[in-house]
Amino acid sequence: GQMIGQLPRFRDDDFCQENRTYWLYTPDCSKEIEIETVFEAEKDDEVFQDDWGKEKEDSQTVTLATCSGYDSTSLRIAVNGVVKKEKFISIF
Repeated sequence: GQMIGQLPRFRDDDFCQENRTYWLYTPDCSKEIEIETVFEAEKDDEVFQDDWGKEKEDSQTVTLATCSGYDSTSLRIAVNGVVKKEKFISIF
């Protein structure tokens, strides 16, 4: 019932193949994201770093993560994807 609580389902290859894309909605735009990798990581692994630097890349990536399981654990399920389409929303 949590917002991203279904992420562990992506560990199942069949589920992942049937759900290769998802949409991310923000106040400014909608983004279609194609999943590239699904993996487990420790909560302090580099994938969760927050000093992104100033490099400009050709594509945007999005990582969604949630706890791995119900027990207290430092493992996270991470779903990495690349933005394929983006639609900006004008409120005026």
